[in-house]
Amino acid sequence: NLCIENSSRGNMGEYYFFMTPAEMNDFIAYMDHPLLAACWDTGHAAMDKKFDQYGELTELGKNLKALHIHDNDAVRDLHLPLYSGLLQIDRIIQALLDVDYKGYFTYEVSLYVGKKCGDGPLAKMPQEIFEMRLKMLYTMAKIALQTYQCYEE
Repeated sequence: NLCIENSSRGNMGEYYFFMTPAEMNDFIAYMDHPLLAACWDTGHAAMDKKFDQYGELTELGKNLKALHIHDNDAVRDLHLPLYSGLLQIDRIIQALLDVDYKGYFTYEVSLYVGKKCGDGPLAKMPQEIFEMRLKMLYTMAKIALQTYQCYEE
């Protein structure tokens, strides 16, 4: 699949980009290609003050083939883990179930690795901490999906 992704006015300003499910669905219908689909970015939607994204996801319906799950403060595109901002994950998962979403639950989160802060032994994130953060992300998603009985090993 080739997926188009929603953006936000906070990222794109006045440039044309897909902002709504209606725009995405219209373009997919216009192109009329079986491999063209939609990727919904939860953080971008939140930046446009779409806190309850249930309606947007159900409007995308069968066109939804991919996700970028991340949280933010509804102002900046922060790519935060779940429970770090205003994302209503319950409503998102319920929408995914209601549209019979078959794709992956894909994070688009930054762990801020690789940045060096100084020149001492702690200037770079230790590998052990990086691995703990990855495990935390996995556990958050696993618990969210298990809560709605849609987690698969």
